[in-house]
Amino acid sequence: MERWLAVPQPVVEPAPETEVSGLAVGCCAESAGRLWRREIDTSRRQLLAALPFTPTVLGEWLVSWSFDPHAPSSGNAGNVRVGVSDVRAIQEAHEAFTRMDHQFGAGLLRPAVIDFLASKVAPLLRGRADDDVRTELFTAASPMARLAGWMAFDLSRHGQAQLHLGQALKLAKQAEDGLTGAWALATLAQQACDLGQRRWAIRLAGAAVEAAGKAGAPSQVMAELLVRQARAPAVSADSDGNRRDAHTIGAVGRLLAEAETAFARDTTGRGLSWKDSFDQAEMASEAGYRWQLVGGSWLLRPTRLSRVTSWWSRRCCSNGCMCWSSSSTAPGDCTWPE
Repeated sequence: MERWLAVPQPVVEPAPETEVSGLAVGCCAESAGRLWRREIDTSRRQLLAALPFTPTVLGEWLVSWSFDPHAPSSGNAGNVRVGVSDVRAIQEAHEAFTRMDHQFGAGLLRPAVIDFLASKVAPLLRGRADDDVRTELFTAASPMARLAGWMAFDLSRHGQAQLHLGQALKLAKQAEDGLTGAWALATLAQQACDLGQRRWAIRLAGAAVEAAGKAGAPSQVMAELLVRQARAPAVSADSDGNRRDAHTIGAVGRLLAEAETAFARDTTGRGLSWKDSFDQAEMASEAGYRWQLVGGSWLLRPTRLSRVTSWWSRRCCSNGCMCWSSSSTAPGDCTWPE
């Protein structure tokens, strides 16, 4: 009996769903690499794809993002020497993958993104670099991780998407980059909103705007984040007719007014180097959709309506967009990776 019981015990690794349960950054490079390697492991890939979305972890992420101190990186122990050219290569890869995602979709492109993260980015995160280059490296890695999460979200793999978006937030925290972190928070907010977690969506979107404001975000970026922040209360009002009250409509209206003010201040057209610009037509489309959800009439101005239809036609034609039509489908109802 003792011989039968004395069998080797399996090595137990952290469960995938706990990989980014917090944002303590001491092992940021290790946890990122482990997640990406699991994605290319055929024995684990399906497990990750089947993970459920876990709203309870969002509170810890928000608290950690806002209040946890920055910890020194555990990198600089690898054999790879990281330079500015490596950082630029990640940025260029992100731009290329984003363009191809627009054209071909996540189902075709996501395996290549994961392979790039696991084989190229992970070794660099463990490599040796001076402080400035290391900060730029983590800043460049965060949008790549976010793209992997967005693609999983696009494929309805919501738990998997959440893991990668959390990792993107963790990388931005390591880089102390509030603006990049704001975009990870905004994407988490969109996911939470679409999955019916409207309260978390409002909190995450508010945290995104706050982080971007503290980071001195360009006016164009602030305008887009404010429009995104208006989405959760607008969707909540639309899903529950009783919520179309003066308070909710007023909250949506204030956010959209702030967005228009921020957009009007933009004289440079400067956005983020790694995402599409947010132009006047898209601003009109997104704001109009929010007003539609709360029963407003913002679109009734002819100039605004023409901007919306112009943007909608241009975007669908240039990206080969496929929208699932319904009686409630409207410009702004179809979301796009950045």
